[in-house]
Amino acid sequence: MNRMYRDEIIGKIIFFIAGIYILIKIIIPIIYPASIAAGLYDSFQVYERIIDKSNAYIETAMDYNDYEEDKKELISIIFKYLTGIDISNNRSYLTSQIPMLELIDITSLTNKENGPVVVVPRIVQEDIANNSDKQSNNTEQGNNTNSDNNSTNQNNSSNNNTNKTETEQKVIPAKTEPVKKLKLDPKKPLVLIYHTHTTENYNPQNKPNENYTTESDKGVCRVGEELKKELQDVYGIATIHDTTVHDLPKREGAYAKSRPTIQKYVKKYPSLKIIIDLHRDGDVSRNRTTAIINNEKYARVMLVVGTNNKYHSKSEVFAKKVNGVFEYLYPNYSRGIMYKKGIYNQDLSSKIILLEVGSNENSLDEALKSVKVIGKVISKSIN
Repeated sequence: MNRMYRDEIIGKIIFFIAGIYILIKIIIPIIYPASIAAGLYDSFQVYERIIDKSNAYIETAMDYNDYEEDKKELISIIFKYLTGIDISNNRSYLTSQIPMLELIDITSLTNKENGPVVVVPRIVQEDIANNSDKQSNNTEQGNNTNSDNNSTNQNNSSNNNTNKTETEQKVIPAKTEPVKKLKLDPKKPLVLIYHTHTTENYNPQNKPNENYTTESDKGVCRVGEELKKELQDVYGIATIHDTTVHDLPKREGAYAKSRPTIQKYVKKYPSLKIIIDLHRDGDVSRNRTTAIINNEKYARVMLVVGTNNKYHSKSEVFAKKVNGVFEYLYPNYSRGIMYKKGIYNQDLSSKIILLEVGSNENSLDEALKSVKVIGKVISKSIN
């Protein structure tokens, strides 16, 4: 009887500690949203550390010095096996206490409420000039073809004016200069594209074992290669695309493996202006990662800034600059900037951006369509 009582007490203590920890994770973002958005979350970690000190297992599971987004501690796995609670998943604690919550599919409810974002691109001066040229050409052709019919000419003229008005209503003209095509200089590349998680793939059908691929013509590698072509062919921006595989045989430690890759290029090419670690997000509803532009589906982007990076304030400034161009040219296309406890090799250069292009639920075609959007934003950021 005493043993059963003791086991019950130990179980309650474990649940109590886990509950307090998860409540802190939930409450702090509500109380201090602005501070988190500014990347100042570490200043409030004192509460987490106090709880961690009360339980050596939790302290071991939370590694503050070497945190990675894909890191899985053995102690966390054991804790989940013994208690059924996933420390990284707040909902698992609540469902262990209120079993009815397990029957509610929150994801499906969210998916029904949120649909793809409709993006109306801003038109820069070069696009306005192109549109006016097309309209004037159409008018001239109409006049030449129907020179013997004055009434038809008047109708064509009125139709052209109507179309022009409709076009102006659909877009927001921007007073910006067109992006000039640079003179390509392969000896002085301006952009580096690489992949810490090189095997990330797009799998909209959720087929087994297809979230990752070693085929370079698929997944994020294909997106990186198409982005390189876009930057070089359209904007004259010399670009390096490194396809070194960093996440095999396992994802854990991928950032440590990609670190020498970055260091090599940073040392060799001081001309680099933007360094892109190109990923795709995981386990995020396609409704959140899809945009509709001119009735076609595109994969949305998101930037990630590591707050454990000692130079994260510079990384944040650079990420805000790039995200600002996204917002200006393609309002609401970007999902914004996510601040996460990590370094993500951003301590090696303030020019590094971690760019998530869609998620595993998007199609490769949707990601490839986004290349033109990303290319335009990158070229504008450089110029």
